[in-house]
Amino acid sequence: ICLILDGLDETSLADCGKIIQKVVRGEALKGIRLIVTSRPNADVFSLAEKQLFTCRVEIVGFRRQDVQTYIHKVMSREEATLLLTSIDGDSRLGHLVTTPLFAKEMCQ
Repeated sequence: ICLILDGLDETSLADCGKIIQKVVRGEALKGIRLIVTSRPNADVFSLAEKQLFTCRVEIVGFRRQDVQTYIHKVMSREEATLLLTSIDGDSRLGHLVTTPLFAKEMCQ
């Protein structure tokens, strides 16, 4: 059994209920796989420091060079130049395109 607690940082651990706290601490539903997602700056990571989790994975988006490489890979030279010019001219687009899914959508 795999239990996924998505967005655990969107509530305080104190407010999320005793059962969730027991699951996270390994006191309830022993033997399950537990996956917890959270934003990287959340207090949830203090639980990892207390060794309540066996593994911590941080998923990061594209860097500027990754964006350029991806766009040039999936688009024609002309299209890539137009898109990159648009991205350079709009900081909101520049921020969005660091998320791989948004980069893909912008290239469609």
